[in-house]
Amino acid sequence: MAEIDLRPILLDSSLKTADKNLLAELYQYSHFNTSEPNKLPNGVDFCDMVGNVVQSERNPLTGKSFCSERELEKFLSSPTLTAIWLDSFWWIFHERYKPNKEVQNTLFDQISQHYAFLLFRESRSHYEEAILKRLPSLLSKALYTSFCCCFPQSWFNTHEFKSDLCNTMSLWISGICPCPQSYTSWDYSKLDPERFRRQELILQRRLIKGKEMSFLPSKTCSSQKSAQSGKFPCPQSHYACKIPEMTSNRFNTYGKSPLIVYFLHNYVTLPQHGHDVLVVRREQTKTIPDSTLTYADIISLTLSNVNKRRDVLQQLNRLHWREWNYFDEYLKEVQDNFLREMKNIDQREIERKKANHMFIPPSAFIEESPEKESRGLHHRETGLPLRTRKEEEGSQNLNHFPFSLSSSDEFSSLGQESSYEVSDISDFRGHEEDETFIEKGSILP
Repeated sequence: MAEIDLRPILLDSSLKTADKNLLAELYQYSHFNTSEPNKLPNGVDFCDMVGNVVQSERNPLTGKSFCSERELEKFLSSPTLTAIWLDSFWWIFHERYKPNKEVQNTLFDQISQHYAFLLFRESRSHYEEAILKRLPSLLSKALYTSFCCCFPQSWFNTHEFKSDLCNTMSLWISGICPCPQSYTSWDYSKLDPERFRRQELILQRRLIKGKEMSFLPSKTCSSQKSAQSGKFPCPQSHYACKIPEMTSNRFNTYGKSPLIVYFLHNYVTLPQHGHDVLVVRREQTKTIPDSTLTYADIISLTLSNVNKRRDVLQQLNRLHWREWNYFDEYLKEVQDNFLREMKNIDQREIERKKANHMFIPPSAFIEESPEKESRGLHHRETGLPLRTRKEEEGSQNLNHFPFSLSSSDEFSSLGQESSYEVSDISDFRGHEEDETFIEKGSILP
């Protein structure tokens, strides 16, 4: 029962220790060996680190290195440079995470001896001469890939850490600081392959979901992002601003490498004759902020603004034509209504004229004296009984009149009177017929 209970506890503790050792901040340093270079932690193979540095020196466009890869691998794997590499790794580790001045002084002493031996060696090939000129950059890459592979759970892809590595190696070997942000041209796909593969998987997953991901937090151009991936599709775009002011310092033309100076003061008894030749050297010590836009960023923003303004202009044009079309339709509708109303007015006028032609206009007499018409009607109504009475009276007088007149004068006077009455009757009849005709004419259509 006791054995069964202890195994899970031991397994959990070993897993926790392994997880802690994968972090540089929590790594438990066991023992420091002064007789030989200390190996890399967490069982990392040194030959793999050499391969990473050799592959990172390949030009991403041509695939070639500045020298033969076999010669470069041979030089980096040599005992002298291996000791410099490993001792520098542990010195940086103690400097940043486990400060220990005694151990650091010992490591610096060993590094100075190995570097002096490397320089004072008489026979060197032209490959070694080319490699020595690029030694600060090679050692900076070597230390970066070693920290990334030995402590995969720590984050080293920061400006502060990479600047510290580059400045330390350059000051130790050449005595001057390197160009700021010289690490932007590194091939991180070879120096940190494990983290790069994880980032590629994350990127593929996010691209499937339609999202974008950037490897660098700063607002740099696509060339700097591709520098992280090692593909370099376009040249690096410069910042769209003035460069920082250069600072001047004195530089010894004979060189003042701290490693060589330390070695000469401690291990060489020969007196140093002559004098130093100092020149004023201007170097760039301040860096441009990462938030500064590059020319590529400005071009991209300009094109995006042009596209946005083009879209806005197209929307305004569509709105403008839509409003004009609506206004044209409104004017057309108003015009159609006006023409329709005019047509109706003309039609009513034509119908009124037709109706007027269907009736005979009344006579001027009736229009001028309507009272005479009423009197004529009254006279016509009373005239017929009056004529009838006169005829009856005339017939009676004829019947009762004595035909035995005394003389011919009386007969003639009677004849004249009767003729007068007859003419009056005929005149009345004619006038009555005229009035009857006028009445009929006014009634007829």
